[in-house]
This record gives sequence, C-alpha cells and structure tokens, in this order.
Amino acid sequence: YVFLGRDERDWADDEIAAVTSSIEVIGELVDLRHRRDLETLSRKAAERVLERTERRMVMFFEQSRDMIYAMDPDGRFTNINEAGLRLFGLATKGDVIGRSFSEFLKTPADLDFILGRIRKDGFIADHELVFVRGDGSLVFCLDTSHALRNASGQIAAIQGSIKDISDRIRNERELWQMNLELSDLNM
Repeated sequence: YVFLGRDERDWADDEIAAVTSSIEVIGELVDLRHRRDLETLSRKAAERVLERTERRMVMFFEQSRDMIYAMDPDGRFTNINEAGLRLFGLATKGDVIGRSFSEFLKTPADLDFILGRIRKDGFIADHELVFVRGDGSLVFCLDTSHALRNASGQIAAIQGSIKDISDRIRNERELWQMNLELSDLNM
C-alpha cells in the first residue's frame, strides 16, 4: 500500500489485479529462493558428512595394523597403506606403487591364481601367501581381496587386506618341532 503510494480511498479492480499479479510473481520468486537456500543448506550438510566420512576412511586406511592395498586388474599396486610398507620393509609408497604384486611374492605365480579366482568369483578370502621383504626375509600372510567392477561389469580395480601371520606360523613350527622331539623321546 505504501509502496504504491495509495491513500485511503478504495482500490480499483485494475489496481487489485496488478497487486495480486505482483504478489504471485514475488511469491514464486520468494519460494524459489527459499527452496534454493534449503538445497544449499542440505548440500553443505551432506558435504560436511561426506568430508567427515572421508577423513575416517583415510584414517582407517592409514592407521590399520594390517596391510590395505589397491591394485589395477593386471595386479600392479595403485595404493598401499603404511602397514603394507612396514610389511614389505620399504620406506615410501613410491617403492611399491606401479610395481606388480608378484614382485613381492616368494612364488610369483601366486598372483595368477589370485587374479583367476577374483575374475571367477569376484573375491578371494584368507589365501595364504609368502612375501619376500626388501631384506630378503620371508613374511607369511593371509590375503582377502575383492574386485571393484565398473558399470559394464569389467574389473576396474582390486582392493584387499593382508594380515601378517608370521608369528602364528613360527609358533606352529615350534609346536611341531616339540611334538617331533617328544615323539622321538617316546620311541
């Protein structure tokens, strides 16, 4: 009313129509802006949640006590965590990234078996492997890996975790040795 410079006389039909039309246009604009602001707030909240989740996943990846890795479909490393570097006795990711998984295996042909199972079943679980560290020592491990497939169903990447079971193997060997010694004494 003040905006239109009105006084106290009655509104004419064309004035009412003009105000009503203005209200409808302004109402739509206000509604659009309100929805856009809500979408912006919702997007920002989702981005914060995603950022927190990503930080947690990176922490999980980097702070895991077990080796976590990713490799391409041909078996070349594309990522590895710090536990993996320690397992291999290497200092930097650059010492591993781009190299074949088989280069670290005592029996390089094991990679063909692993890749074959992953291609066939989509995963391999608790497969025993022996790695050779940079210093030549052996590390006994369990590998659990799975395929990540693209939209066409082709393997895009392989992710996995490797658990060092060297202590368990060493204890089993000692136990076997003690059993053999006891068996010899009994004879």
